[in-house]
Amino acid sequence: MTCSSSDSADRPDPSKQAQTPPAPTQESADAGRRDAMQPGARSSRIDPAEVHAAVPARTTLPSIDELDELCRELRGAGVPVEQIGTSRGGRPIHLVSPPSKGRKTALVVGTPHPNEPIGGLTIVTLLSMLRSRHPLLAESPFQWHFIPSIEPDGLAWNGSWLDTPHDFGAYSRGFYRPAFQHQAEYTFPLSASGYRFDQSTPETKAWMSAIERLRPALMVSLHNADHGGAFHVLSRPHSQLAADLTQASTAHGVPLDAEGDPYGEMQKLSAGVFLADDMRAMVEHAPGSWNAGDCSFGFAAKHGTLGLIPEVPLWREAEAAGERPMSDATSGLATLYDTTIALVARAKERAHDHALGDPLLCAILEGSAVLRRLLALNTEAPAASKPAMFVNRARRRLRILPFRTLGMLHRWCHAEAVAEGGAERRRALEQLERDCVDWMNRQLADASLTEGMLPVPIRDSVATQIHAVLCATDAASS
Repeated sequence: MTCSSSDSADRPDPSKQAQTPPAPTQESADAGRRDAMQPGARSSRIDPAEVHAAVPARTTLPSIDELDELCRELRGAGVPVEQIGTSRGGRPIHLVSPPSKGRKTALVVGTPHPNEPIGGLTIVTLLSMLRSRHPLLAESPFQWHFIPSIEPDGLAWNGSWLDTPHDFGAYSRGFYRPAFQHQAEYTFPLSASGYRFDQSTPETKAWMSAIERLRPALMVSLHNADHGGAFHVLSRPHSQLAADLTQASTAHGVPLDAEGDPYGEMQKLSAGVFLADDMRAMVEHAPGSWNAGDCSFGFAAKHGTLGLIPEVPLWREAEAAGERPMSDATSGLATLYDTTIALVARAKERAHDHALGDPLLCAILEGSAVLRRLLALNTEAPAASKPAMFVNRARRRLRILPFRTLGMLHRWCHAEAVAEGGAERRRALEQLERDCVDWMNRQLADASLTEGMLPVPIRDSVATQIHAVLCATDAASS
């Protein structure tokens, strides 16, 4: 979830959510009315070809080592780079602040979810544009600040597939994404009626310190999806920006996800542009639906910050004509889900009690819980027909989802098998690892899994994010 997302894996329990979205707070409503009256159509003045030309033509994504090396190079060249925190695993979290005469501040954050590294390349590109005084940024009214990776440990865990980001097998085997209660994006302090969360991760604390110090007028959290289309999430309504973002989404050949998640309830502001959830209101309206904290937008709202999430995909769905029953999206998936859930149950049986708080195991258990909820939810999938493209995209998301859990599970089994615990436990974990890898490989060998799943060029996705950032600068500066 990206303060609201089309990612079915990252959402509170659908069965426990309120039937009607919570109303916006008076503070956000007032800000939204002010924004809605602001003039400007920056999108029409941005040349997509100029944006695209600024993006390097590469097919790989930056690793944490590459981003750390960039920070060292920038510091050596006199660009202010400071360490604002240390990750749980001991890695530095950097804030890069290129010299600027802007009056307002903008904070751009990379890898808020560590399996979403496209934003790292977007930040590399924006830094290059600022240093070269690119015409699109030369007259920017902002002081720019960048956190290249807010989840450096998680990005390192995803490092094995960054050189081949469109190899779905490599992506699945090397996938890592922490559970909600360990995510930088979702462990900001949260107090609501009958609920309190104050267990912010070290990564979130670093992010909080940057927000508190900079009080940004604009904050961009750079997310990407594994599959689908481009869409955007705003922290508050802004009619002109929403319209600009709709246009920007299609300017670089990336398909627009106009409707968002078929199982979601985000408020649409424009085609492919949605309003972020108010996490506090959500918890109060649906007690028991959430086990983590606030998102970055919620924490920054007290400073009047306009928040933007430009979400772009690694893969898109092939074009399809006609209609299909919506029930086709879930047909035949029960065995895949049930087998994955059973493998996770075996792992839990072999886990030491103290290991239940391990971030990797927590992520695996949360993934299994999501699969169980979706199984229950999808037993009553609607039979109504929808555009075939919509149904195909929904089915693809549901079909590839278990591979996230499987990819993390086999790595956990391997690590636990070599840890202390006796020969019998080691043999059981080694067998579980073999069973997990065998099941995963058999599913990956099915050509229909990725048939019609088309790579989106990295350059196009980065250009889409940069275009969205440029649109947002006008909205936040007016």
